[in-house]
Amino acid sequence: MEILGKLFGSESRVKLMRLFLFNQGAAFCADEVAERSKVNLYAAKHELKLLRRVGFIKRKGVKKTPAKKRGTKNTAKSVSKDGWMLDERFTYLSPMQKLLLDTVLMSDAEIYRRFSGAGKLKLVIAAGVFIQNLESRIDLLIAGDNLKRHAIETVVKGLEAEIGKELTYAAFDIQELYYRVGMYDRLLRDVMESHHRTLLDKVGFEKKFIEANSKK
Repeated sequence: MEILGKLFGSESRVKLMRLFLFNQGAAFCADEVAERSKVNLYAAKHELKLLRRVGFIKRKGVKKTPAKKRGTKNTAKSVSKDGWMLDERFTYLSPMQKLLLDTVLMSDAEIYRRFSGAGKLKLVIAAGVFIQNLESRIDLLIAGDNLKRHAIETVVKGLEAEIGKELTYAAFDIQELYYRVGMYDRLLRDVMESHHRTLLDKVGFEKKFIEANSKK
């Protein structure tokens, strides 16, 4: 992200561009763009103006229902707001997709480092967006002892903001992981039988998985 930020002049711009590229056909108002990208609203509005000026995005009205106040009925009507969506007629759309989506988003060491404070990690497998396979069922598989679920969720939210796409992940305690292996869990099979990258494996999971499935 740092290198791309220097190339494009702004890391915030890279985040916004990825958000629109990963969500083609979807429209977002400025507040949503800022929230999903973890960019302050002023910076988000500035980048949106620039991206519209070069033809990367176009205006698209969106309807939003105001949040319901606690303890009251939600009788508020939807309101129309200015929104933005990717302009698929953008001249350089294909090379932008190649550069921003088809490149390695983050090194294995960096992904592992992000989750290092989330418990005693024993297994980390990257798939999906991290290996340019958007058809994958999940993006991350994590297992370990004393996992801190809130910490994992916080890291995932941060990654989503940088990447521009909601991530699908699974986090298991080691005992649950072993149980799922023994039950020939479909999720584990989908991950292991398709392209993936093992970042950490302190329990010999891949070997156990192969042995368990060869006995079927």
